[in-house]
Amino acid sequence: MSGVDVKRLPVQPNEPRDYYETHEGSANKVFPLWEKDGVLGLDWHVWNRGTSSLTVTIDGTHTVTIPAGQDRGADNVKFGLLAVTSSVAFTAMLAGVVRRHGRAF
Repeated sequence: MSGVDVKRLPVQPNEPRDYYETHEGSANKVFPLWEKDGVLGLDWHVWNRGTSSLTVTIDGTHTVTIPAGQDRGADNVKFGLLAVTSSVAFTAMLAGVVRRHGRAF
């Protein structure tokens, strides 16, 4: 399902998040929430702990540049994939709701 299709999924106002993920790294990282876990991402925040800027791309279409030592994020924004392009230390936190269960464990 593309980012455009994910945006069509219904979400109730103030719907509780039942999926959370945190990641600390210093290299490129992709979070395929919808594809991997059937999660509709709603909230994200990335802290740039390095000395140069990094880039966050949402659903392959929206790009946010985070300068060194700063942070950015958004609440109540539907997304299926978030990618961090970085060669510096960062911390990412994501939250969302599980919309489909199909992955075998």
